[in-house]
Amino acid sequence: MIVKVNTKPLKEKFDLIYKKVYSGLNFELEDFYGQNVERYLIFKKDEGKYIGTIEIILNYKEHCKYYEGLYPFSKVLSGDLTKTCIIQKVTILKDYEGKGYLISLLEAIYKTIIEYSLTHGVALIEPRLYLILKKRYKLSIKRPTGAKSFFYKGGTVVPVLIDLEKSMNFPMKMGWYDKEREETLH
Repeated sequence: MIVKVNTKPLKEKFDLIYKKVYSGLNFELEDFYGQNVERYLIFKKDEGKYIGTIEIILNYKEHCKYYEGLYPFSKVLSGDLTKTCIIQKVTILKDYEGKGYLISLLEAIYKTIIEYSLTHGVALIEPRLYLILKKRYKLSIKRPTGAKSFFYKGGTVVPVLIDLEKSMNFPMKMGWYDKEREETLH
């Protein structure tokens, strides 16, 4: 189940989880203090515990300066950059990795693109996560031509573009969407 971070206590939980995961991977910690951001937690109902995070920064055009210094996404993006988001802080606590909770994070992305009519996402993600999203979850995700993996904040990442319209407009065809879980999206 996903929970939108909209209170100070939920933001503290969010920070606690992502910092725990990032510290365990020896990643540098960073906080985003700008506006136009959606954050979600994965809540494991049967244990009453939050176990994962995702942060979606809206309006790439407004917030792209830092990311453009890492990879020039604007040169390979098509369309309205205000409808492109930055996806980051994708974390799941170690004890819950590989147990299907990535689906909850996809649901958070789905909810956000519907709410804000987003068309594209950009991210710097681990190569293994890139392959999982592309092959298992069949997202329309790609490395821009010529984009190479690089060391960033403690680990190897690859710049990726996600065509959110292709990936998310018909989630039931993507293999991860479960209509019974739809109540967590509202």
